Amino acid sequence: TSREVPRRPRAAAPPEPSPVASDPEPPEETAVETVAPVPSTPVTAPTTPAPMKELTDDLSAIAISVRAGEYAEAINRLDQMDTETARAHATELHYWRGQATAGLAGRAADDEKAALRARAGLALMWVVIHDPDHDLAPQCLYVAGQLCHDARRSDQAARLWGELLHRYPDATTWTQKARDAMSQLGAAEHTNQP
Repeated sequence: TSREVPRRPRAAAPPEPSPVASDPEPPEETAVETVAPVPSTPVTAPTTPAPMKELTDDLSAIAISVRAGEYAEAINRLDQMDTETARAHATELHYWRGQATAGLAGRAADDEKAALRARAGLALMWVVIHDPDHDLAPQCLYVAGQLCHDARRSDQAARLWGELLHRYPDATTWTQKARDAMSQLGAAEHTNQP
């Protein structure tokens, strides 16, 4: 039997953005590829369930910067946030830092990608580890898997996506994406075997 972990919504949760695009300029359409796409699998942007008005001005500006592809600006804003805001919104800050850093990794030179992916994954996994009941945790787990996949760490990606399926069976958007990614991963492994 699968153990269901109840998720608690947060009033200050940022709206669920589309996964960070790996192209320098994301298309104007809502269908964009994620940071670490499974080859030739576009991912459409999910709808935004949480109200933007409940975020602080700083978090709103960070979210807007990430969505606009201004990742360095978002990270600069994160670094300059006051301690009180940082404590009050630690989960959201780690989420946005992970998204922004993953965006930078998508644009970075090859010799910088690994370090940026690792930093992004750590920020996203902070959410999963320290606030596993938060609504953002399933998305963070999915994107962390995508980052591993992008780094050619397919076994780790599959483990993270498997954990997503196990811990968050009701997070339908992210579990379906994880199932699709694992299916394609399995198909790719079978075509690469002698």
